[in-house]
Amino acid sequence: MIIQLRAGQGVAGSMVNDTTLVNNLEKSMDNIQKGTAAFNENMEALKHNFLVRGYFKKQEKLKKKNKN
Repeated sequence: MIIQLRAGQGVAGSMVNDTTLVNNLEKSMDNIQKGTAAFNENMEALKHNFLVRGYFKKQEKLKKKNKN
């Protein structure tokens, strides 16, 4: 099985030996991580926006109420 992987046979073998695919996957994961970080920053900023902060305060109260 390992010989087949190294030879690039089968789906797993072609994935392991395809450097373009590996590079694309690494770039995709990096983009996902950066996008998630940016989304978290935006959500934190949104929590402090006067138009929607009441919603987040209500959500916090509901969380506390449900924990008890």
